[in-house]
Amino acid sequence: MYIIIMLTKRRLCAKKRDFHFANIIPHSLTYPNYNPASTQATDFHQSKKHIKFLFGGDRAGKTGTVSYDFISKIRELPGKLYWAVGLTEDKLSAIWRWHKEFLANWEIKHINWRVTEEIPRFIKLQCGGKIEYKTWKSGPGSFSADSVPIIQLDEDGQRVSAAAEQTYNDCLSRIIDCDGYILGGATPVLGKNWMYQRIYLYNAQNRADKSPDPDIARWTVSLLDNKYITTNQKEKAKGRMSKDEIERRFYGLFTILSGAVFKEWREDLSAQSSHFENLPVNIRKVTSIDLGARHPFVALFGGEHDGKLYIWDEYSATDTLLKIHAKEIIKRESDISYFSGDARFNRPIETRLCDHERQTRIELENYGIWTDPAQKDRELNRSILNRLMMPDAHNVPDLLIHPRCADLIRTIPIYRYKTNRSGTDQKEDAIKEDDDWVDPLMYMSRYFFKNVMDFNASTATAEDCVSYNNNN
Repeated sequence: MYIIIMLTKRRLCAKKRDFHFANIIPHSLTYPNYNPASTQATDFHQSKKHIKFLFGGDRAGKTGTVSYDFISKIRELPGKLYWAVGLTEDKLSAIWRWHKEFLANWEIKHINWRVTEEIPRFIKLQCGGKIEYKTWKSGPGSFSADSVPIIQLDEDGQRVSAAAEQTYNDCLSRIIDCDGYILGGATPVLGKNWMYQRIYLYNAQNRADKSPDPDIARWTVSLLDNKYITTNQKEKAKGRMSKDEIERRFYGLFTILSGAVFKEWREDLSAQSSHFENLPVNIRKVTSIDLGARHPFVALFGGEHDGKLYIWDEYSATDTLLKIHAKEIIKRESDISYFSGDARFNRPIETRLCDHERQTRIELENYGIWTDPAQKDRELNRSILNRLMMPDAHNVPDLLIHPRCADLIRTIPIYRYKTNRSGTDQKEDAIKEDDDWVDPLMYMSRYFFKNVMDFNASTATAEDCVSYNNNN
């Protein structure tokens, strides 16, 4: 008799679960207090696309909108594993607050808290599902599972992780076999980076026929669109921002940062692996080093061929012994798998360029890493690098970086001048953050193209400059 009662009870619970999580109840009844913050939010909810992003300014209602859609989708696909991804653990708290708002108490079966008991590691739902709370900062290794049908991504992970795009790729692979969803919201604080190319431009740049990806939909929403913030509050917020911040943080626009040092940078043109398919083994090779202990010790491996600067690998580490750095540098310099052609014609490196810190350079020499001091005229080096970033008649820049150099690619667009309140660049004063990869890139460009600025910018090519350098 007891067994019959328990089986009957289990069937009743299953029916209750299916009723509440099969989207039978209209959302307006399930969440009676929810009202979309903008017309873009309403369009976001109504869209049937599988990859949806809401780009917007601060306080434009992005997190609430995406969280609502996330919980709604869970009700449509109960009993599965789901991910909610925030910028950092602190930022996860905003996502968790919205999830609590949209989930009824009886729907939450168990909460596994983090140490602070403010943010869960995961929650188990009565429907049999499980929401795991992750951060972009944890890196791609934390994003492994057979399939995850619903993933919420909050903000642009590149702000905290060089491997943000790889994490996004991992998330894409999780939804393939289950026809799942990626729901995201972000403020474009980093300008025209990978999110701009992959999502805002509908991934058209990466598709063979250059057509928009039919699975992607995106909307732009500004603080002005949020009907829950008064006009006076919006004007106050706008008055506290610089011109650069207004475009990105108020209107939510993808722009080239007004303080950006390298305004000619185009990741979609420079960072393509196809440029490296037939790189000759006898290319001129140089290793460029930026010293660091607490800041990263960085080495870039590149060279010049036919008037173009190629960067095919990078190395970085913090709080590491010099002998470990030296071993890694020698290992990568000896690797000829990057190149095509007969290994007998492999060309040794011409030099290693390095900071002027003599003591560290002497210590590196003790481990077999001899170096030459780099030319550190920063403003000239920046001008040379900007010149190399300009595309030629075939739309190919003279600076080409392999996509494996994720940290270098990440830091180029966010290397910035300080700006005043009007948004004007203070070109004599660059912000000394995230320059550990850019500095050795400038050393190398100066080495190969030191006379690039002697030519008329409208007619000269980098190949002209190499010829000039070799003859002078």
